[in-house]
Amino acid sequence: MITIQDVARRSGVSATTVSHVINKTRYVRPELADRVMRAVGELGYTPLRVSHRQKLCGMRVAGIFLSSIRGSYASDLADCLAAELLDKRVRIVAIVTEQRLAWKDFLEYVRLYHLDTAIVHYSVEIRDDGGAPPPVQTIFINHIPTERDNCYYINFDYPHAVGLALRHLLNRGHADIAFLACQSSSFINQSVLSAAHETCRQYGLAFDDGHFWTIDDTYSRDELVRQLGACFQAHPGITAVITAETGATMHIMDYIRLNDLQFPQDLSLITIGDMYIAKVFFPNITRVDMKVRELVAGIRELILGGNERRHRLISADFILGESTRTLARGPSGAQAGRAELLELTDAEIEEVQHRGYSVCISINDERSLSSRLLAQGMRDGFAALGIGVLGTVNAQQDAQLQKIQLDSLAAMHPDAIVCLPVLEGRELDRYRKLCRSGIRLVFAGDVPASMPPFSYDTCVAANESENGRAAGKLLAAEVLRRGGSCIGFLYGSAQSFCTRQRDLSATGIIAEEFPQLETVARRDFYSPCGNAPLIRGLLEAHPEIDGLYASDERLAADAAAALRELSRPDVAVVAAGLDYGVAKLLAAEKNITAVSCPRSYETGRAAALACACSLLGKQPLPHIVTVPAVVTAKNLEKSWLELVKRRLPREISELLAR
Repeated sequence: MITIQDVARRSGVSATTVSHVINKTRYVRPELADRVMRAVGELGYTPLRVSHRQKLCGMRVAGIFLSSIRGSYASDLADCLAAELLDKRVRIVAIVTEQRLAWKDFLEYVRLYHLDTAIVHYSVEIRDDGGAPPPVQTIFINHIPTERDNCYYINFDYPHAVGLALRHLLNRGHADIAFLACQSSSFINQSVLSAAHETCRQYGLAFDDGHFWTIDDTYSRDELVRQLGACFQAHPGITAVITAETGATMHIMDYIRLNDLQFPQDLSLITIGDMYIAKVFFPNITRVDMKVRELVAGIRELILGGNERRHRLISADFILGESTRTLARGPSGAQAGRAELLELTDAEIEEVQHRGYSVCISINDERSLSSRLLAQGMRDGFAALGIGVLGTVNAQQDAQLQKIQLDSLAAMHPDAIVCLPVLEGRELDRYRKLCRSGIRLVFAGDVPASMPPFSYDTCVAANESENGRAAGKLLAAEVLRRGGSCIGFLYGSAQSFCTRQRDLSATGIIAEEFPQLETVARRDFYSPCGNAPLIRGLLEAHPEIDGLYASDERLAADAAAALRELSRPDVAVVAAGLDYGVAKLLAAEKNITAVSCPRSYETGRAAALACACSLLGKQPLPHIVTVPAVVTAKNLEKSWLELVKRRLPREISELLAR
């Protein structure tokens, strides 16, 4: 070992002078100081620092290389490691360096601190010169793996984490989603961006690289807030942010606080990471937990020699909080507005009545309870506003017939036509012709496929995203209550925009919040003669099914019939629609356990009000939604009166009374 006396002899000065030069405790003439430092370099002398003294006492030293200690994750990691290794005679040293560290400087730190193990945090990038491997065991956290000797890699599964976070937001109706990361985390940023593209591709979407924001976390807090403000100003449509690591999380929280914002009202937020401070001050954040304790356990094993795996991948857990909300969206992707926000002043209502507007109503099929309630709601709404209804037609699900009927309605020269479209027809020419003629066009329930938003005034529909989520949660809760684990999904094959939103939300909520449940079957069904035989075949092929999601009331009734034939009272069915038959089965406790359904009458009233707003020039949003209702046997009588506007039929009331 080179000592201070060796340096003194080489430089021709006393050991005391050498000490003063190295420790800068007293003035020494420049020429003597230069001789001492040359001798230090030639001999490779290292002062006997604390880490060196610990080694002489049998201690091992592990150094964590960080670019900053401002993020709570770094301090959490150091604290956990120190606690885990305290009784193993291993000491943790935090080494704060620049973000990009030259290889020679890294080796100098290793020598200076007499490290036995180097732990390189993802905020530090070591510019490898491609030469010899590091002289000590080096553990990289979230870096691109190599096969060099003495190098070990522990990485979080960021592709899986991004998929969990992004799917949650997409299933909740978000389309303009931003990712926030720090520039120092190159490996994380590459992983996150790649996973964002892949997840969006699975949904048939394209991720906009402009929504991947990186900030320089070496700047001051004021500058970071300014950077974030510029990002939001450049992308004003952003409704949700996913932070890619802990530094980014702390910065976005700073921005939200300083701008008096709230989540999820103003912005939905999902954090990726495991931050003690965030969990203490914001315990209800929706987050993807990256398990710092599992990381610490892996580092501990490597330091103590318990496991020599060179590459490790740590999985992620999705933890649902209250920092995200569901957004209803229209077919064009625009965020939907709530029907409660539609209003006319007394003066505006008087103006509507004075102008004597007239409308026509085109219904796709008035055989279903939902369509009848929707049409009745419109009639009552127009009557309350003093708007005359010139005529109402029923296409009976015949697209060609609806085209002919629309021509006849247009010949009456109404100010507006409210249409419940036959979606299978996808006939857009008649709708476009109506718009060119100056007749206002309002859709109720849904919009025909490929209909551009500028070609009609608005669409008023149920919030089918929330409808599907409610049905999915009801089904999952009932299956778990019964001790089951297997789910089946029954979809109608006539998939419109709204039904897609409903079904995606139902499957998404179960995948996210109920991972203990397994989806064993998904099937599209459509037959005018009924689907009970086909559903029976599905159940025979999958006898393990404990619960079924039915996309509408027709499928729910067919599922109940199939289960009755198979003598399977143990299978729970939740429907996303309500009619007389479903209500009867619900009252009799015949498989159907709960229903989530649209408030069709209120949707019709809202469509009439939206039409009046449009006639007055108060252009409503392109898509307006009403909240769904949840119906069980316990609240069936009250709900029927509220939704259908009449008392529950006597036959069903008697079933409830038994």
